[in-house]
Amino acid sequence: MAKDAERNVAHVMFVEQGKTRKEIAELLRVREKTVGDWATKGNWESLRAARLTDTQNVSRTLTALIGTYTEQLNTMERDKDLALAMGGAKEKARLVDALVKTSSTLERVRNEDDITLSSRVRVTDWVFTELQKHDPSLYLKLLDFQSALLEEAARLHA
Repeated sequence: MAKDAERNVAHVMFVEQGKTRKEIAELLRVREKTVGDWATKGNWESLRAARLTDTQNVSRTLTALIGTYTEQLNTMERDKDLALAMGGAKEKARLVDALVKTSSTLERVRNEDDITLSSRVRVTDWVFTELQKHDPSLYLKLLDFQSALLEEAARLHA
């Protein structure tokens, strides 16, 4: 049981916090090989990669980068001497180009993250169909709950 708790903590440290196997082993006082075995069996490398590249993280990173480029351009506009020291018109053109490309990339990332309404409806239908097979009483309770929510939404927006 203690090993399950250690493995769960190690999972969070590895996937969410980005710690190395060695760091985790030292912190949890287990062998590095043990952490490596957990990581291999749990496919932690893939989980960490997915977390690092999830749309929200990418979006936050791109937004921060846009802020940095914008601030640099504003600084160059306010202080012409500094602008010359930073590389003048050539640097300004590079920053504008980077800003445009980063903004375009952010827009594509946000569009790729959108899920169409029809996709959501298909998934919801599939979940309800499977739930009806698996647990009919829960299915009926969920239908009642959904009806109550829809009635409340209709009342609020009437």
